[in-house]
Amino acid sequence: LDAACAVGTITHDAATLWVRFTKPEVPLTLTLWAPGEQHQVQFFASGSDDTDQTFVITYPDDFAGKPPLRPNTKYSFRIEADAQTVGAGSFMTFPAGHDDTPERFSFAFSSCHQPFDKEGKTAGESLAMIEATTRALTEHDVKFLLLCGDQVYADEPVCFSLHGDSPREESPLLSLSREEIRKRYHQQYRRSWATPGFLALQSQRSTHCMIDDHEIVDNWGSNPAHAGEAWQRVAAAALDAFFDYQRARNHPRGTKRPGHLHRSFSYGTIAVFLADVRSERSASPGAERVMSEAQVAALAAFLRDNGDKHALFVAIGVPPVHIPTWFNRVGDKILAPGSDLHDRWSNPALVPERDRLLSLLAEHRKAHPQQGLAILSGDIHAGWAASLKPPEAPPFHQFIASALTNNSGSMTGILARVLLGVSQPLHGEVAGLSVDDVPGQPGGKNPYGGLNLGIVEVERRSRDHSSIRFRLIGQHDERPSEPVVVFDSGPLGS
Repeated sequence: LDAACAVGTITHDAATLWVRFTKPEVPLTLTLWAPGEQHQVQFFASGSDDTDQTFVITYPDDFAGKPPLRPNTKYSFRIEADAQTVGAGSFMTFPAGHDDTPERFSFAFSSCHQPFDKEGKTAGESLAMIEATTRALTEHDVKFLLLCGDQVYADEPVCFSLHGDSPREESPLLSLSREEIRKRYHQQYRRSWATPGFLALQSQRSTHCMIDDHEIVDNWGSNPAHAGEAWQRVAAAALDAFFDYQRARNHPRGTKRPGHLHRSFSYGTIAVFLADVRSERSASPGAERVMSEAQVAALAAFLRDNGDKHALFVAIGVPPVHIPTWFNRVGDKILAPGSDLHDRWSNPALVPERDRLLSLLAEHRKAHPQQGLAILSGDIHAGWAASLKPPEAPPFHQFIASALTNNSGSMTGILARVLLGVSQPLHGEVAGLSVDDVPGQPGGKNPYGGLNLGIVEVERRSRDHSSIRFRLIGQHDERPSEPVVVFDSGPLGS
């Protein structure tokens, strides 16, 4: 990955591109073009050893006097150095507002990219799923992509793990400085993202990245030991690397990593809130927390300020509705701190937070019955579509897409598939919501245990209302690089 690029935040008139280039003394040329239009600018790489030579540029903001881009326009781009291509791709600019939003459009979300088998070889099924995903994103004309966590694994497979007693490292991670740890995480990104086709997914449309546990360590923040000084140093370095490779693409050039990682953006008639369930997480006894008070307040403000949108989507890496509380309560007494069950929202210490979050969404749904509302999640290595119905209000939904390339046989994935298949025990126990599987179109699989991608379609039904539709994309049984729709909710709220 000496040379790489990805598309970050896109607006109706500007584009932010993420770049990795290891020759800062060589001038770069960016060319953008659309039918009847071309722009060209020159610049130098502004990365550093600290950022692993990654940086961002925004056109036209970083280039004085250059004209803006046009709304709803497909642009191609190429970045070159000495006539050699550093990176290339395309994107569609966003609409300027409600009136020029397409009548029907789609976006996608995914999580859990870990393409290696236990020997460290790239798994063929994972490569085929990346190809299937590429085809599906094109076929459904996806406008933007949400990467909902675990885009890199710091701890899997064991032969590449930054944690534990791997013989390839001279010093344990916990003994290193923040700067040294950050470099090891950079190395993990370069290895994982060199998977054929994975970076290409990020270079063909606007991408927005969230963090989850494996970008630090499995179940980060669910073990009281993580409050220690050494682990906090590891987390700070991992968050630095996450910003270098993922979140910087959604900020202006030169931005330092912010203290929180939640954010929101709009696409015409819809708005998206990207939650952060890791950087502020705590398992310290008596102070257990997933989201800070400031983040909950930001989510409440997002809901309040976007009442005129046709649909709102809240992306939360770990699904709030998953494992029944009673099951978690039993496991909490048996398993050591920091287990998969301790990481769930149904952990007894976290249930008040879970119910507050869901009650906030339920109250908004009750106040805005014509507005679509859905939670988008990943993490659990299973796909699932659930209907969450508050008392005296229309339902909202939880859509899960996971995993993209991690064909793990771990207990997390097996447990998810079993428990999602019998979701009835959740009925009524989660913040008073009635929980049901979305029935979907005939022949669909809900839940689904194979590698998958989630696609959401929004279709305008009137000037003030749109339906939403969730499709889960899997692989053809005989031709795994060919995408197939394994579940289709049909239009919801039409």
